[in-house]
Amino acid sequence: MSMIARCEQQTLRLGSWLAIAGALLFGFGLYVQNLAAFPSNVGVSEWWGSELAIRYCSGFVRRGLLGQVSWLMTGWLGHQASYVQVLSLLMAGAVLLLGFVLGVGLVRRCGWRVGLLILMAPVGWPVMLNHAGALFRKDALQVLLGALLLLLWRSIAREQPKNRRFAGFFLIALVQILAVFNHEPFALLILPCLAIAEFQKSSSWFRSLLIVSPGLTSFLVAAIHRGNLSQVNCLAESLQGLGLLAPAARPGSSITELALSKPSFFTWDLSTAALSWSAGHFVVMSLAALASYGLLMSSSGLAHPLRKAVGLWCLQLIAALPLFMATIDYGRWLAMIFCSGLFLVLIATPPRGSHSCVSVSGALKTSQVALILIELLVLPTHCCTYGIDRIYSVIPYAGLSAWKSLLQI
Repeated sequence: MSMIARCEQQTLRLGSWLAIAGALLFGFGLYVQNLAAFPSNVGVSEWWGSELAIRYCSGFVRRGLLGQVSWLMTGWLGHQASYVQVLSLLMAGAVLLLGFVLGVGLVRRCGWRVGLLILMAPVGWPVMLNHAGALFRKDALQVLLGALLLLLWRSIAREQPKNRRFAGFFLIALVQILAVFNHEPFALLILPCLAIAEFQKSSSWFRSLLIVSPGLTSFLVAAIHRGNLSQVNCLAESLQGLGLLAPAARPGSSITELALSKPSFFTWDLSTAALSWSAGHFVVMSLAALASYGLLMSSSGLAHPLRKAVGLWCLQLIAALPLFMATIDYGRWLAMIFCSGLFLVLIATPPRGSHSCVSVSGALKTSQVALILIELLVLPTHCCTYGIDRIYSVIPYAGLSAWKSLLQI
């Protein structure tokens, strides 16, 4: 190895570890701050708090399954007024569990440096880790349910007795239904990975659609029962009676939005300035996603990893396009899509013999450099429509802000 090549390799390693350490310090610093402010920062008048508060107060409504289960369980324990806070802590724990499970898979497949570099890409797990608006939402739990689906699919993909295969298909259908009724974007953000995995195995679009049909059917049911004024009023009265909502307030939830303000499910509600900023954010996050996918696919021994990375990312975005038209939480959606795609590659592709190193081709070197710079300079956000002046008014950078604070620059 020439001296120039050796210097390039050492610089790449140093830059990787600086980016990883900075992103970890930044992310966990905000995670601890958000937990320290608990439970005052979990109010049902906030979007991410009232998402957990939704339950079947006056009949079935979308994304109320987890809230209803928690409502019943806390009632049996005599602490019904705490059900929103209980769910918030469970979601915060799910974020840590997601990081651990995904991190273990990436490190085993790619080695410590590249695995952690992918894990800390600001398009994925850090979005859930460092933003209170995502920390107490259902995103991490839903991605874990998607990983469970892929594991169940892999178990039945092998030759097994008919009764075991039937039980496997039943569990796959059940997990889909539960996940969609917990948070219906699961059908557009995460479920496509199961269809892609099945198509890679069978080369049959019919079988791919068949295996995800329980989730798609549940999505249609959830879209029909999206909420109404009676549901909003009942939930408001219940939360006010428990002291979880001010007397004159309404739950700031998705059912409130759809029942009282949005005339349809698909509504463009962005200004030109907000949309242009979101487009810029989307380009940067897509570069991070493609670099990460390419590195992971290379470690998995796939030929033409960057070309396959573009294909996978485009398929996921096409499937999620209706959701991007309906809401503005673009950062959250990109994070769930990206983490699900990582699980797809980890579970649906076999590792090659030597998984501790990544190919050092020019394109993949560029991918690592791109990830290093993005992790040092880009702030993970759960909603891409915040303007650049608003995002950088308090924290100027992501990973670099941790080093600036430590070095007191």
